[in-house]
Amino acid sequence: MKKWLLIGVAFVVIVIIVLVIGISNLGPMIKTAVNTYGPKMTKTEVHLGDVDVSIFSAEAQLQDFYLGNPKGFKSPDAIKVGSIYVNVDEGSITGETIIIDKIEVVGPQITYEKARRTDNFKSILNNIEEAVGTGERSKKQAVVQRKESKERPTRSRDCSANRDVRSCFTGHVKNVTKPGGVVEMS
Repeated sequence: MKKWLLIGVAFVVIVIIVLVIGISNLGPMIKTAVNTYGPKMTKTEVHLGDVDVSIFSAEAQLQDFYLGNPKGFKSPDAIKVGSIYVNVDEGSITGETIIIDKIEVVGPQITYEKARRTDNFKSILNNIEEAVGTGERSKKQAVVQRKESKERPTRSRDCSANRDVRSCFTGHVKNVTKPGGVVEMS
């Protein structure tokens, strides 16, 4: 009887140790995944400098994100961001709708470029769909309560001509994906 109790306790301790190690290495695992699989999926240069994740407070901080442009576009980069901070409502993680309390983007530089009857972002999205397939999508939704851009995004050549480029603003966007929600820019 004592032998089985010791084995049970040892098993629980091992599981706890594995969970603690897994949680403490979550940031480096995300960074490695983005830097490894990002270029393969997007067929562009992708780099993420650092990731800090706090499971208990449902926060993440990403540093130095870079997404290059696909071949055939003049600009070398599509997106450069100094840092991205995300705070999620912990109670919503297991539900059908994930509530993102805040997304803060610092130092975004976004280049929208047209070439050959397409644009750089459509080309990147097509590359991702080609890599992952177009199978059944998740039914989970995300609701963004507040988005902040701390510095004015860089305007691209086509930004002023295309009025639907949402990266051409400074300020806050609220309730982006709520049913019936209104995009507020200030």
